Amino acid sequence: MLIVKVNIMSKTIDKHIISDDIHIYKVANSTRWVARFKIGSQWLAKTTKERIISKAKIKAIQLQSEYKMKIAHDKPTVLMYLIKCTRL
Repeated sequence: MLIVKVNIMSKTIDKHIISDDIHIYKVANSTRWVARFKIGSQWLAKTTKERIISKAKIKAIQLQSEYKMKIAHDKPTVLMYLIKCTRL
């Protein structure tokens, strides 16, 4: 029997906390920053597509605002799908 372990998660090499509910981080296999932000009680991670930290911080705040707006106006998002699945 052959067992193969696959590491799906990349190692975080740099992380900055913008606020209690918005963080950005960079992983070892990428040059771009990833935003991690909280919507309600759920954490979401989206790429900022930015290489410069100052632009990535602004984009992270914009992404959180965008997702809050989508939830408030019942626009379909992956987060809404996940919330519906957890309520079943």
